[in-house]
Amino acid sequence: MASQKKNKMISNRRIFIAGAGAAIIAGAVGLATCSNNQEDQWDFLKITPRDKEWTLDELLAGCVPIGPEEIMYDNDEDYAQFMPHFDGRERWQALSERGLIKSDKNYEFVPTCQYYGVPLPSKTGKQVKEFAKRSEELLYRELPEMKVFDTDWHNVQRGENHTTRFNGKGFVCELSVKAMLMRVREKGTTPPLASLVSVGDGAKPHSGSKSVTNYTEGETRKVNYSFMMIGVGSSLLCAPYSELIPIATREADGRYSKLVGWEKDSIATEAFSEAVSLWMADKAVDEFKIPNGRALFNTHKNWIMSEDAPPVYTQVKGAYEVVNEIGPKNAYKIYNENPEKFMQLVRAK
Repeated sequence: MASQKKNKMISNRRIFIAGAGAAIIAGAVGLATCSNNQEDQWDFLKITPRDKEWTLDELLAGCVPIGPEEIMYDNDEDYAQFMPHFDGRERWQALSERGLIKSDKNYEFVPTCQYYGVPLPSKTGKQVKEFAKRSEELLYRELPEMKVFDTDWHNVQRGENHTTRFNGKGFVCELSVKAMLMRVREKGTTPPLASLVSVGDGAKPHSGSKSVTNYTEGETRKVNYSFMMIGVGSSLLCAPYSELIPIATREADGRYSKLVGWEKDSIATEAFSEAVSLWMADKAVDEFKIPNGRALFNTHKNWIMSEDAPPVYTQVKGAYEVVNEIGPKNAYKIYNENPEKFMQLVRAK
């Protein structure tokens, strides 16, 4: 629907777990590994998020809400996975028995989502924040034409609430979690989503990083807001770049999505953004003199180009070859003007 606000979400490693009655999060809240040398400024690159199952109540109590709760539309990458877990007839009956509705003909279900960040220890968060700032400066030094805004980086702390004043911010956390709720409202009304009764839930952790851009479709994509969540893990070397780049290419992606559909557009977006991110991370290893950075870089590069990576990354290998051949500036110019022309170069590999 052209007049609707829709989220375009570009993310790294993804796992989905949802239950009929409770949300289970395969997420990380502790630190599995950390260097004994706490003075090492690169300790945060050695952190591996530890998997832990959470109920929805535990998630709400232990994480920090980021961004607004928004309606999920059928172009949301998680919509199709969340909906089959929801039994509408059973929920209508339960609502009727509780006296919350008189007739299901007067009400409708509304699927929504809310992001949460898992806080890092203060010192670790400050290290990641400084790394993200330096990475953004390096990106805009190499590709100044890509600059969209100066990110306001923030280290997420327990007890905070970032459901307002989040536009243009980069939130540093251990990982981000997308909570999905099914709410019910009277047809033809638009009350605040948080005031509506929740009748189902699910959740999806991102053990990497996530950028969220909300825009209104039209002749151009009018951006209503953008924010990022940068998490620790094997993809952190690339994370600041891979979350900033899709924000800069949103107009090109909007045009391309209308031509080929959002699924093919998502593959192109990931191919270009991850390829340039790898090029930037490779440079950052030497520029920042990161201890063991080359090994960390190769680990992530090998994973994202492997069969173990999600299908959306299938064209990253060819895109990385193209970026290395023609350089990131030329690659950006081509992609920003015509994503299909860039993808033709990729498919020729």
